[in-house]
Amino acid sequence: MRVSCAHVWWPMGAVWLRRLALALVLAVATAALLPWSPASAHATLLFTSPAVDGAVPDSPPLVQLVFDQPVVAGQTSLSVRSAGGESTRLGPVETGADASVVRARVLEELPAGEYRVEWQVVARDGDSMVGDFRFVIGSGSVLSPGGGGTETQGALSIGLLRWTLFAGFALALGGLVGDWLTRRTAPRSMAPEPWLKLGAGVALVSAVGLAVLVAGGRS
Repeated sequence: MRVSCAHVWWPMGAVWLRRLALALVLAVATAALLPWSPASAHATLLFTSPAVDGAVPDSPPLVQLVFDQPVVAGQTSLSVRSAGGESTRLGPVETGADASVVRARVLEELPAGEYRVEWQVVARDGDSMVGDFRFVIGSGSVLSPGGGGTETQGALSIGLLRWTLFAGFALALGGLVGDWLTRRTAPRSMAPEPWLKLGAGVALVSAVGLAVLVAGGRS
């Protein structure tokens, strides 16, 4: 009985080279679109002036927010409203030297009462954060029930796309290895090409979606 060794060695034909190139492209896309530096995390609000749920004796000269990392200048907004919903006149929104401080001057004298600050910033990784907090003016003023909060927009979608990109890359790489292993002992018709195609398709769609989100957040 004669045993053929035709499938023992790695096939280096054009089809195999295209698959290897596909795997390398997926690896590069993963490395390029998934930064692992600490700066990729969304910005976190550290301090505010006036303080969150705090009280000040007189009308504050400005509203200031301090974040744990720089935000994108020109894509920030601040607004102050009274308990009745009336808007307060503010100066231009400015950022500090390191872009981690966002501030706007109050252009009018505010009477005693409760006020709500609404803000929106965009982190360097493209995630958009919105939030609000309250403060009161006057020693006799008290806050009404309820509070503010912070919401991260885009982070969930980007996170899901990153995981599906990883899953697609894993399927493509697994199909690539499985194809090589199958070629050693089985005819070509039994090669696990569907897994390779599925993984490549999932990774491609995820990479495109992730690129659109990241580019949109940075534009």
